[in-house]
Parts: sequence; structure tokens; C-alpha cells
Amino acid sequence: MWPLACQVARGGPGSHSGTRRRDEGLPRSSRGKAFRLSSTQCSIERSRTQGTGDRWCRRPDATEPPHCTCARFTSGDAVSMQRTDSSKSMIRLLNLINNNCVMPRLIDPVIAPGSLSGVPQPNLEVDDRSFLRPWALEDVSVVVRAYSDPEIQKWIPYSFDAAEAEQVIGRWTETWRNETGACWAIAKKSDNCAFGRFAFQTIDLIGGSAEIAYWLLPQSRGEGYAPLATTAIREWAFGQLGLHRLELIHSVHNVASCRVATKAGFELEGILKSECLYRDGWHDTHLHARVRE
Repeated sequence: MWPLACQVARGGPGSHSGTRRRDEGLPRSSRGKAFRLSSTQCSIERSRTQGTGDRWCRRPDATEPPHCTCARFTSGDAVSMQRTDSSKSMIRLLNLINNNCVMPRLIDPVIAPGSLSGVPQPNLEVDDRSFLRPWALEDVSVVVRAYSDPEIQKWIPYSFDAAEAEQVIGRWTETWRNETGACWAIAKKSDNCAFGRFAFQTIDLIGGSAEIAYWLLPQSRGEGYAPLATTAIREWAFGQLGLHRLELIHSVHNVASCRVATKAGFELEGILKSECLYRDGWHDTHLHARVRE
């Protein structure tokens, strides 16, 4: 059986990752620094709250309009919230923060803030065998098994016990309410049992883009679930949510994920050199993308 894990570059346990040049969501060079966004000044700082883990908070200055809210990134999202210290990644991070903040801007958001948090997260049809649904606490054992699988750990170097898995599921469900991502479990229609994760590791409502992540448990690989589920969330993102661009990133050595991306209609746009640190060293990564037609 081939390993399937595509931890995406900007979000929680899911498709592509390794340890990127990202540390819990923000580059080291940006911690505690202030950024000028349009005419409003904001700062990003780190705080620790016992029992909730690390939080990256956008804290308003005195010049900040009072209707701006704080976007939190918790340690439960650390698997996905790791990104390089490139200017592109910083722009994307600030766009994510902006999702929850009305700011002076010359271009209207592609998707209005509140489009996710204002409605329940939907179930999505995959095929006659399976569907995508939000994660539930009853899925803790699935998360523990997934992040104990050597093939998944090869691409996603994390491991969770039951208590940690429960917290991670809580963070996954929070991403929808915070409009920073969307995480689904793929489950069989016959018994509702989860056997994989498909997600938008991040969603940029302002810019109209997102990045896809996925993994499957060993017994469900090679049965066509991955490209079908990836296609299902792609069609929902373009047809229902209204996103403009979707990306999918994986190690150049992860042939299975490359095959899934191609089958799901994501064109290979290029190679990101030495982009992600895995347990065996730095890997180049493939950048796949699809734009709404």
C-alpha cells in the first residue's frame, strides 16, 4: 500500500508538512513586530494561556477601529500553522488575520467575512460509499491511530495521545468558526466511522484562496477515496463558497499525493526549492493549483 499524506503548507494536521521554516504559525522574525495594513497599524504578539496552549493574537493598537476582532491560532493548529518566513507567506498570514477584521481597502473581499461562521459546516457527498462531515469527539481514536502510523508520520511528524487528539479535534472545529480553515472527516455511509481527514488548512476570504490537506488511514488507501474527496471539497469551494484559487503542496518524494493532486485536477505549477523540513532533511515541494473557471 502506498502512503498517502499531503500536509498543506499553511494549516493543521493534514497534507504536506514536516517541520517547515515556520514555528507555530509565525516566522521568528515576525514575532512581536508591528505591521502596517492599509491605514491601520496592528501588531502580532504571543501569549500563553494555561490549558489552551500558545495563541497568536492580533491585538489592536489605539488607532485600531473598535470593531476589529482578535484572530487566534492555537497550539492545536500547530501541525498546519507552520509557514516559511517568505514575504508571500507573511502576506497570506496577514490576510488570514484580516478575515475577521474590517479594514480600509480599495478592493472588496472576494468572500464576505462571516460567510463561514454564519452557517453550519456542511456535509459533502464524496461517492456512494462515503461522505465528508465535521469532526466529532467520538473520532479521537481515529486521530490517535492516524498520527501513530509510520507512513503518515513520514510526511506529518506529529503524534497525539487521546487527550491531545481531543484538543486537536476541538481546534479543527474552531477553524470554521474563526474562518481560518475548514476540516472534514471522511466517513463511510454504512457506519459513519471516520477513516481520513480532508481540509482547507487555511482560508483567505479576503483574497479568495485556500490550501488543501489530506490523509487516509492505511486500510483505506488505494481505493480512490482521496481524489474523489479532494474533488468534492474543490467543487464546494468554487461552486458554493466562491473561492477563486486552491493550492495543494507536497514533498516531491510523496508520489502518492502527487498522483492524487493530478487526478483531482490540480495542475503542477512548479517546485519550491528546499521548502519543507522532514525527519530526513529538507525537501523540495510540488506546488499544485486550480483556479475557478
